[in-house]
Amino acid sequence: MYFVDDISELETTFPRLYKELKNDGTKEVVFCCLEGICDEVGFLMVSFRDPLGSRRKKVQKELFKKV
Repeated sequence: MYFVDDISELETTFPRLYKELKNDGTKEVVFCCLEGICDEVGFLMVSFRDPLGSRRKKVQKELFKKV
């Protein structure tokens, strides 16, 4: 699970995604790897328009339940 506190970190590596997230008003994102039987099958991205702050641990706990 990878938390991106500031989406500007994505600007150089994923410029298209950064632009879409910025236009949508996203402040933070969380990427979760979805694992299959033998390998990764994809990623789940959850975006937040408000900074997580103290809610980060709760969000992380809930995502671990789902992934």
